[in-house]
Amino acid sequence: MGHTLRSLLFLVLPLLALNVACQKMTFEQLPINEKAELPPVIEEPPVEEPPIEEPPVDTYRSVKEDFRVTSTQVPADVLFVVDNSQRMFGPLRDSVPNRFARFIEGLQGQDYRVAVTTGDASGIREYQGGNITRILRSPTPASGTPASPLRYYLDGSTANEGRLLQMTLMRPEAICTQVGTHLCPPGSNGRQEPLKSTQLAFDKNSRGFLRANSSIHVVIIAGGDEAAGSTNSEIRNRAQVLKNKWGTGREFKIHSLIRRPNERCNTQYNFSEAGLLDQAARLTGGDVLDLCDELESSSIRALAAKIRPRKVLSKVTTLTCDPLDIDKDGQIDLVVTLKSTGRRLDHHLQGRRVEILSAVQDLDDVQLNYYCR
Repeated sequence: MGHTLRSLLFLVLPLLALNVACQKMTFEQLPINEKAELPPVIEEPPVEEPPIEEPPVDTYRSVKEDFRVTSTQVPADVLFVVDNSQRMFGPLRDSVPNRFARFIEGLQGQDYRVAVTTGDASGIREYQGGNITRILRSPTPASGTPASPLRYYLDGSTANEGRLLQMTLMRPEAICTQVGTHLCPPGSNGRQEPLKSTQLAFDKNSRGFLRANSSIHVVIIAGGDEAAGSTNSEIRNRAQVLKNKWGTGREFKIHSLIRRPNERCNTQYNFSEAGLLDQAARLTGGDVLDLCDELESSSIRALAAKIRPRKVLSKVTTLTCDPLDIDKDGQIDLVVTLKSTGRRLDHHLQGRRVEILSAVQDLDDVQLNYYCR
């Protein structure tokens, strides 16, 4: 058995050595070009993650502003348009000047201008066609004696202006018959058109009387209607035309001293009802005064008080930046308060423009709190 084992080992050992030699030759001694090639490694590009978007930050700042309510005086320009036809000769000599004796008193100490023209819109003389007449110190026949120095409107700079207004309203045309009708100027019997005369006076701004920033008051003194109450559409629309042109952005009123429609007129004079002039006053928010009540003057003094130049409060300011709605409720976050009391004030906001709607007084201090970017 021992002999047999040795025989087996003798056979197996050479075989094992041969196997090892073959394996070594396979992996270590083969030429390079005969080595097995591995497949190339393909690198995948890195996957980029989308950036994380941060929500925008809504930044704003608090703004606090102050402004002071101030006032400005609006001057008043008053144009008298006087019916100088023969039917008014008596009243112009007597009752009309007396009723206006204290009219200027109601304006004194203020910024005013008072001028006079006539309802004779067709002539070319100084007092016709909307031309402003000279201020008179004596209504002598035909021409009148002008004030010295020569003036065309009253403005508080001349002594005895109340008297001068009376003399100018007492038209020389009204006195001419006392001396002789040959001294009466042409047109003294003509058709009266006070609204047309007003249009002409303002369009040509006779003597530079009308100021750009004034409130305008027209006082018509007439014994009859505009163009005798014509039904012509242009004539009936004159008051509206005047209002549209001169009542935009400023106060414009027509006041009519007339025989009012549907009212009795207990007077010796032959006055006609003035429906168009009545409508003109009502259209513009003016007064309608009774020409037939020859002794009454309280309404004239009341008229002067209404015409008296007034102070207008400036309640508008402009924000320095665009205000924001920070709480997203659809309303701009603006708080307006009266500084002296902390009272909140109603207001209207348009863009950056703020108008105070609540009642305030001259020189009140107002605070505005809001937000801007």
